[in-house]
Amino acid sequence: MRIHRILSLLFGFAVSSCDGNEGPAAEGTLVVTTATGGTDPDPDGYLLTVGEAASVALAPTGTVRIDTPSGSHLLRLLGVADHCVVAPGVSLEVDVPAHSTIPVSFEVSCQATGARVTVVTTGADFDRDGYRLVVDGTDRGVVPANGTVLTRLGSGSRTIVLQGLATNCSLDGQGSQTVAIQESEVVSIEFAVVCTATTGMIAVLLSAVAEAGEFAARLDGGTPLPVVPDMPAYLANVTPGIHVVSLTAPGHCTVEHPSQSVTVTAGSPVRDTVEVTFSAICEPTQFRIRAPTTGPIPDGGYIVVSCDTGWYCYYNGPSFLGTLVPNGVLVSPAVPGLGYYLELRNIPANCRVQVPNPTDVLTLTAGEVLDVEFPVACSP
Repeated sequence: MRIHRILSLLFGFAVSSCDGNEGPAAEGTLVVTTATGGTDPDPDGYLLTVGEAASVALAPTGTVRIDTPSGSHLLRLLGVADHCVVAPGVSLEVDVPAHSTIPVSFEVSCQATGARVTVVTTGADFDRDGYRLVVDGTDRGVVPANGTVLTRLGSGSRTIVLQGLATNCSLDGQGSQTVAIQESEVVSIEFAVVCTATTGMIAVLLSAVAEAGEFAARLDGGTPLPVVPDMPAYLANVTPGIHVVSLTAPGHCTVEHPSQSVTVTAGSPVRDTVEVTFSAICEPTQFRIRAPTTGPIPDGGYIVVSCDTGWYCYYNGPSFLGTLVPNGVLVSPAVPGLGYYLELRNIPANCRVQVPNPTDVLTLTAGEVLDVEFPVACSP
């Protein structure tokens, strides 16, 4: 008996038992459906209370199931906006028989009175803060540079003005519009804004002959911008006027005309992009391989292979660099900073290489030409 009274106090409904003593009441189920429509529906949803025992969050449009003790319950739909009307009403008395499912529907219609204002901005350097919407001389908030807002207004004649434009933006067409608004009606209004670029851009182009290294462009001696040959690099947010673009190159490269003057303009809806082109000649990084041979000169030539210290050689084996004629020269490109082993092969049985073969690790700097010799002595 004491437990039953405690349950009654906690859950707000009576508990009864089959033997005449108090026990759990049988339950039923409410299936609650909400449907919200109109010109200005509330996106936040509602809160449904079922008597004093439960409160459930409801979506603007959706369905929930609520298990509740059988009996009569008062349903209240809370959080309905002032401009919305609910059918059959925000309060509803529902009888829930035991072991039954009862459907309940709330139809919400939200009809606003006011103006839907759309702003379309074209050009460059849009006003990030948007614009101010002024109705009959009263500030009604912010409109995005490209967006739509719904402003609730009373019925009657209303003058709507777009203000707060940045200095580089101007209205394309009317800046003030007067509209007649009827009760439960939303009037659509559109403003067009054009913004002009306040800065320009410089595209830096580089063509390089032979192997290139690390290049950097500077605007008026400022922060370096990495430049890769045959790929444009962009200096952005450049103020209007005359500027100097300079290009610095690695030590093994020479730039033709390393500093150039350019003129950047602003004030157009299309951002000015000025191109500046540099040319560079870079010394190649390479091996110059010889095999000075004494004694009878072998027929044919030697074969030179290389194996770098990286993963490529480990998985794929040595690379063929070319055929070397005895007492001739073989020139082969190399990657700066990568270690190589060079080896002379296809040596006749009567000949012997007089230095370690393969070589120790050889590493070149950018633009370096490294001479490598394999002296060969051949006997008759």
